[in-house]
Amino acid sequence: MKKTVLILILMVLVLVSVGILFWQKNNTSQIKDALHGGIVVTNSDETVNWKTYRNDKYNYEIKYPQDWTTRTMGQSALPATAQDRDVGFVGNNCFMWVSGDSNDGEVSDLLNKGYTETKVMVDGLPARKLEKLTDHGAMRAVYFTSSKGVPFRIDSEGGQANNLECVNRFNQFISTFKFTK
Repeated sequence: MKKTVLILILMVLVLVSVGILFWQKNNTSQIKDALHGGIVVTNSDETVNWKTYRNDKYNYEIKYPQDWTTRTMGQSALPATAQDRDVGFVGNNCFMWVSGDSNDGEVSDLLNKGYTETKVMVDGLPARKLEKLTDHGAMRAVYFTSSKGVPFRIDSEGGQANNLECVNRFNQFISTFKFTK
């Protein structure tokens, strides 16, 4: 009798362990797929009710979720080097910003640090999407140049490494960037 109970307990523990391992593998796989372009949500229905940030001086606009807030030059969420076209968006443990200080040397440095590169399009223009999953969260950046030669960068950092929502929000964020002229 004791042997049967012990065997049943061991079987339950094995089944629970296998279930946990399967769940972790499946969840990690979804995040990696999203980071490498496997999940790119561009359904306009999901962004149709988002707010629109517009910068008339640099002729661009980008949408962001209703419950997120913006940060502009001089506010604490942006780097000290922020320019007047830089804007940050904060919500749900995610932080993203549009910046104008990109350069090829920075891209090379990130590639040397193990970031992966994917070619993407931003408002019909070719762009370089660099990503890295770390213990502190997913780091992402998209570099592109306007048709007038003005460099832009869209970044996201922070959040937990397993925060699939931040990864999907970043992909949606990129898909809403538009030049206005």
